[in-house]
Parts: sequence; C-alpha cells; structure tokens
Amino acid sequence: MRSIKGLFLLLAPVAACGSVTDDEPGPQTKLAIDDAGFVLVGKVRWSADPTPTIVGKIDDPRMAVEVLAGDVPLGTANVAGTAWSFTVPAGTLGLAPTELSFVGRIGRSEQVVVQQPYAIDLTPPVLGVAPSMFSDERADTVTFAPDGTITSHAHAAATVDLADCPDVFKHAYLMDPKDPNPIRFQLTATDDGVGIDLASARARVGIADGGELGTFFPVEGVTDGATATFQVDALRSGMSGSAFVGTTEGKLVMQLAVKDLLGREVQTERCWINHPLAVPLLVGDAREAVGYPLALASNALATGPFFHLASELINVGSKGLAIMDFDLFNGTDEPAIATFSLERPEPRTRRDYRRGTMLVSSTNLFDEDVIDCALQPAACAPLSTVPFLAFAGTNQVESTDRWVVRVVRIATDGQEEEVPCTTCDAATACSRSHWRASPCHPIRACSTES
Repeated sequence: MRSIKGLFLLLAPVAACGSVTDDEPGPQTKLAIDDAGFVLVGKVRWSADPTPTIVGKIDDPRMAVEVLAGDVPLGTANVAGTAWSFTVPAGTLGLAPTELSFVGRIGRSEQVVVQQPYAIDLTPPVLGVAPSMFSDERADTVTFAPDGTITSHAHAAATVDLADCPDVFKHAYLMDPKDPNPIRFQLTATDDGVGIDLASARARVGIADGGELGTFFPVEGVTDGATATFQVDALRSGMSGSAFVGTTEGKLVMQLAVKDLLGREVQTERCWINHPLAVPLLVGDAREAVGYPLALASNALATGPFFHLASELINVGSKGLAIMDFDLFNGTDEPAIATFSLERPEPRTRRDYRRGTMLVSSTNLFDEDVIDCALQPAACAPLSTVPFLAFAGTNQVESTDRWVVRVVRIATDGQEEEVPCTTCDAATACSRSHWRASPCHPIRACSTES
C-alpha cells in the first residue's frame, strides 16, 4: 500500500527589534510537503523519475520557497497562491538518499526550514534462478504391503538442477501439495534501489511454445539484503496447480512476475522437459489361469474364424496354449492402464520332419496316380510297413540351401512309408508308379515327389 504523508511546520512570528513589520508572517504560518509521486520507504522518498517534481502547500502566498541539496542551492520553487512545486535538476538524486532542504522565507528573514531525504531508482528488478535441485524418480524404491498398498516411496540420490532446463522424471501421483520431492524452482529478484514488493509476486506454469497457460497464483518470498528468493512448485493440484503438469510429456515453463516498490513489474521464465511417470504397480507371480473366466466360450460370444490365433488364446480347450494369470496391485487412488507385451522368441527353423503316414482314406490323395490297394494289390506289395515316426535325430534332413522332402504314401491299412528303390542313386527318387518305364527320377526341392 502506498504511504503518503505530509510534513507541516508551524511558524511562530519573529519580531525585529521588538516590532512587527508587514514582511513578517502572521501567527502559525505553515510550509507543507506532499509525497504525491513518491514512495516512502522508511524515511526516504523514492521515485523512478530522474527529475522528479516535488509539490507542497503554504498558507501565506507571500512566502518564497528555496530548495537546497545539502549546502548547494538548487533553485526556487514555483508558487501559485498557496501551492508550490519544484522540479529537481537532473543529476541531483541517485540510489543513495540525498537530503533536500526546503527553506520558506517572507521578506529578508529565514522563517522555516524543512529537510527530507530523496532517492531515485531508474531500473526495475533483475530476475534469476538459484540452484534448484530435484531428485530423479526413475530409480526410486517403492515398498508394498501384501495387499498392494504402498508403504514407502524412497527417492534416489541422483539429482538434477532445474536451473538448466533438464529432463525431469517424476511420478504423476506425487505432483500434489506437500510432496517431499517437488519440482521446485528457487527464483530470485534483485533490486539495489527501492526494493522488492514481496506481496506482488505471482507465478504460473505453462506449456512451452504457445501452449496452454495456467492461472497466476501468489508466491511467498524472503529477502536477504537486496535479493528476494521465491520457492515456486510445479503441481497438478491445489491452489497453484495445473492439471496438465501431471499428464503432459514435453517442455513446460515456470513464469514468475515480480514488482518493485515503485510498481514496475518484470517477468522471467524457466523451463524443464516434463516426463510424468506412471503409478508404481506390484505384479504378483504368474501362474496358469484356472477356469478361463474371460474365455469367449464362457460368455457365449463368437469365437472368430477357425484356428484364428486370438480366438484360440481365449477359448477353453485350445491345444498347446494356456492363459497366464497373475495379480496386479495399484497401491494408489490413481487410474492406471497396464500394457502387456511378450517378447517375440528368436525365430528358428527346424530341419527335421515327420516321416510317416496316417490313415485318411483308401485313396492315395497325394499320388499322381491314384492307387487303390484293394484293386491293385500288386502296386502296394513292394511297400514295407514301418511304425509312425515322430521327430527324431535319425529322421532329420540336413540341407544348406533347400528342403528335401521324401515320398510318403497314404495307405488304407496303417502307417506305411515308401522305401527308396535300390536302383536309384542319391540324386533320384524311386517312382511310386513301378509300372513306369523309368522307375527313378530327379528329386525336386520343396515338393512331394511322385
């Protein structure tokens, strides 16, 4: 609040040689100085004008008002009726207070002297930032109770200085008031003149480069000499909070606005790269799910295309597949979205294959010549019966550049495999049609020979 005071001095009549003349003032003559245009700090009147004008009142229009700086005369005030004014010459005043004397005279005698200190401050405050340390929360230690409640959240020792516009990783659920590890800027305002108006300080958070700006909120500061320091927290809630702080990934700014006691406002802006961290979750031990309560079949929903992988995974009885079940605890009141991903296994190709047959029908479905063993027993006679062979080392086919597939005959009376003809060499295979002119022919890659 601006302080305006006036100084009044009552003049008692002074007689010369025991007599009163027309030049002498009447009873209780006054000289007053008005503080309009100045800010009173202590006993000093401050101005931002290098040549301020001082005004006042007199109650006798005959009074002349002379102004001095120390013992140096500066000039005579302009008097209009009972009002007077005086413009201080340039260079008279500075940051150090200068005492001005106002001498009121009527006639040749000195009647009254009023003295007051004055100073001028021509520059606004300078804003800056002091070291503002923050603990990176990516390596925090979070302890859970058996029911998933967070019992402790200890911050790691690694710190960054917010003064350098760093990357800041902080749990969003801790961006509320009273957090022990806030995103806190130590902003400073220095004024070597009239001083900082602490009550005027305000701040806000915004998204950089023309993004959303929060609402200004008041901040408290403390002074140490000519410097005031303001602790400003970036929060997502509370009186000073902006919700986007807890959700925005990217560059944010903290803005501080401060005035000096002369009412001149200056602003500064500091930035950081915001990385809100999700809430800590407690993941229990994985186990195979029992009952498949979320299977499509359990909810009478369509199962999708036959052999569709997604359908297989969430339906009861899928062969070679299982549903994993585990407990997931969120120890806070924050909403959380959990995304699960399985590592893709390293692709591998098996060169072994199943050499054998199984009974499908009495017709050789894969033979170029349909052979019905019931009608053509002679064609089937040379075949030897072997058991159905699973994958085994002795049944592997090793090839560096192609697959080699042997001929398999599907028969009606069990699992039968065609035995290579002894008359064929390594580069040819025995023809199934033994009545052909040439029983052997070249092996072709990636195909079923006939």
